[in-house]
Amino acid sequence: MTLNKIIAKKIGSTTIFNNNGESKHATILESGPCYVTQIKTDKNDGYNAVQLGFQISKKPNKPASGHMKKNKDVYHTLKEFRLNEKSDNKVGDKIDISMFSKGQYLNVTSKSKGRGFSGTVRRWNFKGGPKTHGQSDRHRAPGSIGAGSTPGKVVKGKKMSGRYGGEQFTIKNLEILDLDLENNLIYLSGSVPGSSNSLVLITASNKPFTPIEEPKAEEPKAEEPKAEEPKVEEPKAEEPKVEEPKVEEPKVEEPKVEEPKAEESKAEEPKAEESKAEEPKAEEPKAEESKAEEPKKGDK
Repeated sequence: MTLNKIIAKKIGSTTIFNNNGESKHATILESGPCYVTQIKTDKNDGYNAVQLGFQISKKPNKPASGHMKKNKDVYHTLKEFRLNEKSDNKVGDKIDISMFSKGQYLNVTSKSKGRGFSGTVRRWNFKGGPKTHGQSDRHRAPGSIGAGSTPGKVVKGKKMSGRYGGEQFTIKNLEILDLDLENNLIYLSGSVPGSSNSLVLITASNKPFTPIEEPKAEEPKAEEPKAEEPKVEEPKAEEPKVEEPKVEEPKVEEPKVEEPKAEESKAEEPKAEESKAEEPKAEEPKAEESKAEEPKKGDK
């Protein structure tokens, strides 16, 4: 048998709008995550039960550390839930609100706020005495508590002043309006007894229900890059192209006007000077001829 009970803490209250736009009062409970700390069986302990741990202890003592040595942490709050059959859970298993669904009904058990010693007007909603005829001190008085001679006593269960609040109550069939799995929050329709941060025990109700499915918002699909398949090119039948004869248009040649080039004539003048400068370098053949014609003195 799987456990369908959990420990929670009361956070506060708020207003929730359903899908039809109706506003509903909701109580916020922080539930779990709880961990199984001990499993009791009918064979060893005389009854079947599962013990859950809630909220990690900041300063654990030695007895608590020894009791939860099989767990990773030592928990501050321990609560036991009785079962009709042996549980399928094991020590160290995590129990959270994911076992519930939106629209399900739960039974919530907790203690109401303690108000101390209170009078009958506050405790039992008595009307109080009349405010006329000179009764200045009877506005919140309890009044008569019974006859004198018969029965001559105060009947048991008489509504009188006394200690008010601090009692355990179970509110049945509270509908789950919303679930916040990331923050472990349950939003219940209606009120839950107790002040903020008070301990709450949650049990799944036997009342049949229809799960409420929220409309899923369409998320934009991320386009994955598609692998390009090699395309098989089919041979295309080449159509014979008909060449159209091009008509050549006669080009009209414009007469070019030749301008006298004054700069080119100037540029050619220094070339002539260079040729003149090279003329004296040529050797004169006359001197050699005169030397060859002179007769020698020995020849006569």
